[in-house]
Amino acid sequence: IQHPTNFRYPQHARLHPKMPYFCFIPTVERSFQIDAGDVWRSKYLIIAEDGKPTPAKLNRVKKGFGELK
Repeated sequence: IQHPTNFRYPQHARLHPKMPYFCFIPTVERSFQIDAGDVWRSKYLIIAEDGKPTPAKLNRVKKGFGELK
């Protein structure tokens, strides 16, 4: 889950066509530059479940994560 304070939130996600992973990509619509000495911070939450999570539970977790500063 992406945090709403992340650069260019919501970011596009790239799903690998053959491997079981994905990544968020803030450069889909336009490029940017990180200069020497600049700091880039992003926040993400990974949820691991034993079983299928419900949409209601995921929405509660996302809302709680988004309220964190």
